[in-house]
Amino acid sequence: MRSPFPPSSLLLVYLLFSIFFFFFFSYPTSAQCLDHQKSSLLTLFGSAHPPSWAPNTDCCNHWKGITCDGSTGHVTDQDLTNQWINASINSTSLISLSSLRNLSLSHNLFFNSSIPISISALSNLTHLNLSNSGFTGYVPVEISRIKSLESLDLSSSFLNSLSSLRFSSPDFEYVVGNLSGLRELYLDGVNISSPAPESLAGLANLTSLHLSSCNLTGDFPVQVFRLRNLETLDLSNNPHLTGSLPEFPSGSRLQILSLSYTDFMGRLPNSFGNLRYLQRLELQGCNFSGTIPSSLGGISQLLHLDISYNSFSGEIQSLENLTQLIRLDLSSNRFSGRIPSLGSLKNVVEIVLSNNNFSGRIDSSFGENGLLNLTKLDLRNNSLNGKIPSSLFRLPSLHYLDLSKNHFNETLDEFGNTSSPLNSLDLSNNKLQGPIPKSLFHLIGLRVLVLSSNNFSGIVDLSSFQHFKNLSSLDLSNINLSINASRGTNTSFPQITTLKLSSCNLREFPKFLTNQSKLNFLDLSSNQIDGWIPSWIWKMEDGFMNYLNLSHNMLSGLEPRTVDLSLSKLRVLDLHSNKLQGTMPIPPPSIAILDYSNNSFTSSIPTNISPYLNFTIFFSLSKNNISGEIPPSICAANNLIVLDLSLNNLSGSIPTCLGQLDNLLVLNLGKNSFRGVIPQSFRHGCSLRTLNLNSNQFEGLLPESLANCTQLEVLNVGNNLINDSFPSWLGSLKELRVLILRSNKFFGTIQHPEDQNAFSRLQIIDVFQWFYRKFVLRVLSKFEGNDGW
Repeated sequence: MRSPFPPSSLLLVYLLFSIFFFFFFSYPTSAQCLDHQKSSLLTLFGSAHPPSWAPNTDCCNHWKGITCDGSTGHVTDQDLTNQWINASINSTSLISLSSLRNLSLSHNLFFNSSIPISISALSNLTHLNLSNSGFTGYVPVEISRIKSLESLDLSSSFLNSLSSLRFSSPDFEYVVGNLSGLRELYLDGVNISSPAPESLAGLANLTSLHLSSCNLTGDFPVQVFRLRNLETLDLSNNPHLTGSLPEFPSGSRLQILSLSYTDFMGRLPNSFGNLRYLQRLELQGCNFSGTIPSSLGGISQLLHLDISYNSFSGEIQSLENLTQLIRLDLSSNRFSGRIPSLGSLKNVVEIVLSNNNFSGRIDSSFGENGLLNLTKLDLRNNSLNGKIPSSLFRLPSLHYLDLSKNHFNETLDEFGNTSSPLNSLDLSNNKLQGPIPKSLFHLIGLRVLVLSSNNFSGIVDLSSFQHFKNLSSLDLSNINLSINASRGTNTSFPQITTLKLSSCNLREFPKFLTNQSKLNFLDLSSNQIDGWIPSWIWKMEDGFMNYLNLSHNMLSGLEPRTVDLSLSKLRVLDLHSNKLQGTMPIPPPSIAILDYSNNSFTSSIPTNISPYLNFTIFFSLSKNNISGEIPPSICAANNLIVLDLSLNNLSGSIPTCLGQLDNLLVLNLGKNSFRGVIPQSFRHGCSLRTLNLNSNQFEGLLPESLANCTQLEVLNVGNNLINDSFPSWLGSLKELRVLILRSNKFFGTIQHPEDQNAFSRLQIIDVFQWFYRKFVLRVLSKFEGNDGW
């Protein structure tokens, strides 16, 4: 009887059955979890194990992060990354998991726990990851017994990481020397506090070495740079780590080299061209110098190039071959010459060339047909000149443009494009001329606009800026044109945080300010605003304003019924050089810098002034008509650095406690009517740099406690009634440069100081109306060679 199936079908069925039979009987199914392995896992972290670890389920097939050997049931991989485990590790349970090859406990919460020494019993481990898990204390040297380790990650990015995990000095070298099979070593944030050992150069299989923020010291072993398999080397943020770059071998596989914020120095080797796989070069904040080798421009795979904050110099060679570059930062060096053509960098997103000495015009390669992906262009603080290309404003992706502090000296052309995504534009501190182009007011996405310190001409209505609905910062100071502040409605102007309108020929307070609720920085100084300071200015959404400058105007006083200055977060208040009269206003208690100088206030200093000066570091009432005495309560302002009460009608004696303010550097009480003796209260540790008591009626002796003010540079007690012999003891003040004793009642002779270094820095001495000139000249011969004689 013939088979109902053709021979070819029977052959196919036979083959399929044979394959099924082979796999079914040759390979066992996934083994179930062994009881002792399950028990060890359940007790490893106490009750803090992951929720999926249910005792009645199989750990090999149902527990998160667990992988078992398919034939034996032993746990081989334990990956509990980012499980928020908050516990300590049971050492006994850990030792029972002896078949582990991969252990990852990264991003958990083992705070106040040490890495258990028992981890060294896991002799089969090839990958150990304990990063960002909060372990503290010393890394156990016993970890060096795990000879099979290929990857070790103990890194930490926690803010306090430098003090969390640490290596003792010999232990780090010992561990590195014994784990010769390492391919990856991540110790970022581990406090090593010792030189990097030479044994690092013996890790022949090493591909990744991360030693960022380890407080490494001394010279880094140069042979590490020549490891054949090394792809990533990160030594950043080790400010005491020194070294220089060697010549790189032609077979180097380096892809990432980061030495930022170390003390590496010297020149870049010409062999940089051998790093043909290099993608990221970060050398910012080092001490490199010299010119950039032309071979650097041939590394075609480079994506990120940051060599900012060094001392590189000379002209930049061609960078046109870096066509893959995404970020270029050459800022804060000493580069000169023209900016090279960058039009071929089609992928570049950021170009930062600020704080150099580049000169000439901006190359046309910056036009919209080249840098289509550019979002940030920073060329500030160079010597660029000529015209700013209008094509910059048409770059389709540009969000940030800073051309400030250059020498651009022509007019800004209209650029026409209203679809520009620009949100920050800074053209300040140039010599730009002519009117502000109308096109600029079409950049409606602007958040920051800074045009200050230019030579624009014409009149600008503030109402023109109300179209910038997202505007948060506007600076039109010193632009040589007049600002019309009277037009526009109060409600249509955007809510801004920073407004600078210094030297804008304003004659009144801009009306739109009455509707501002987020303003924290307001500068209306050096205008022609007169009349009262309106009461609404102290009520502009209290809690935001922290800087207010109304100086150099013609303001005559505070609007009547202004009880106090109620801006509770105000840190800087500058009202100097106006015509303000009446009682000195009480500042808000948050004030740090307070300048009422050069006005016509006629009151006395309030006796309860101290609570309002708790945070004050600068306080000036100079050049007013303040009378009365200095209240002793002012000494409670112990954060004061500068106190200037000069050119007033103050009288009485100086509070003894003024000489005991720990932070006071400048005390100026000159040209008042103080009487009595200068207090003998300048204690050890006195910080004074300048003491001016001139033109008062002080009498008696010059206090020898001034010798405690060892940093004193200027001492002026001229035009008083001091009755004393020449204060030769002042020669011990090594920083003293100016000494004015004129018009007092000093007596006796001036003796040559016994100390040859006395008065060694003195440049000016004034003893007029005390000794005859010939006698003074005899004494001054001691100081022959000092500047100023």
